[in-house]
Amino acid sequence: MGEDTVLSRPISRRHFIASTSLVAAAGAVPAAHLWQSGGGAAHFVSAELAPKTGLPARAVLLDGPRIERLQAMAEGLRKAAANIVLRLDGTDDHLLDIAAQMARVTVKRGAVLPGGKGISARIIPQERKFA
Repeated sequence: MGEDTVLSRPISRRHFIASTSLVAAAGAVPAAHLWQSGGGAAHFVSAELAPKTGLPARAVLLDGPRIERLQAMAEGLRKAAANIVLRLDGTDDHLLDIAAQMARVTVKRGAVLPGGKGISARIIPQERKFA
């Protein structure tokens, strides 16, 4: 009956900090992988750069005249979550900045995703300050 188990030993502060650090790191790795892979994020894709195999589930395909592309981007930015993936040509990239102003958000571009999947970006709502 003199068994020495993990639960019967007192936990030191160092062991507690180490165990909570491991738990936090275990949660951070999948989140970082999701951010780098672009999984689960809304995609904004120019028709000219669209993959031939099909689009992800939450993709905004930008096709047609510029005004339609601009309106689709502005509407998509209003509805999208914080993380998005951009796969835009030069014209649509310029229109994205205008659409962000229309949607009252800021788009911060991140790193290029591996495999030519696009560029990761983050949507930040603009706050209005009244005097």
